Amino acid sequence: MLRIAIVDDETAEIQKLQELVEQFFREKQVAYQITSYISGETFLVAQQQCDLIFLDVQMTGIDGIATARNIRQNDRKAALIYVSNFSEKMADSFAVHPFAFLEKPVMREKLWMHLQDYLDYYESQPVCQNDALTLKGEHGSLIVRVQDILYLEYAGNRKVQIHLKQDEKTVYGSITKFLQLLEPFHFISPHKSYIINPRQIQSVCQLDIILTNQDRIPIAQKRQKQIVAQISDYLHQHLKENLR
Repeated sequence: MLRIAIVDDETAEIQKLQELVEQFFREKQVAYQITSYISGETFLVAQQQCDLIFLDVQMTGIDGIATARNIRQNDRKAALIYVSNFSEKMADSFAVHPFAFLEKPVMREKLWMHLQDYLDYYESQPVCQNDALTLKGEHGSLIVRVQDILYLEYAGNRKVQIHLKQDEKTVYGSITKFLQLLEPFHFISPHKSYIINPRQIQSVCQLDIILTNQDRIPIAQKRQKQIVAQISDYLHQHLKENLR
């Protein structure tokens, strides 16, 4: 069931938006639960875990942007949709980037377009079973063995390119989600746009990791110590396993 929150200080706007959202998910036959809040403060105090949050940018008290910053301190997964009287270009300047941006008055067609984008994204999240990932690609579902992965690279527009030993696949998802799934296999993220398979590391330079296919993956400066420690831990664990 999708957990949805609408945060707006105008009850009429909440009612209108809720009706449109309910129409969409009823038509798609997707289970949902909508809770509304009349301020950013009441939402934050409730500490509700949500999948999708509509935030009015201009509210009395804590505005939508400040509310979003507070949300992101504890929740990196929820999709945020800003609702505002501002022009759409203003969305680019917000410090906490939204999944989408809606102008008031909210138009049914545009709202439904964003909800369909979200539903596609929500349903495309990868699943890991044993040592294989079930993914949604551009041409349908596919299964990828973890051991065949060299590295993953963020491709923009909520897509990730998976570099395999033999070819490459573009799939839907986020680097953060993939890192969570691959953590049990000791995959590491030397840069916000990359995840690498430690089994495929050939050598490590100060600024790059060189893989067995000779691709160079950059190491973010602020992650250098962490990455060196993670690689050392992996090598130590791998050596212990081989000696058993």
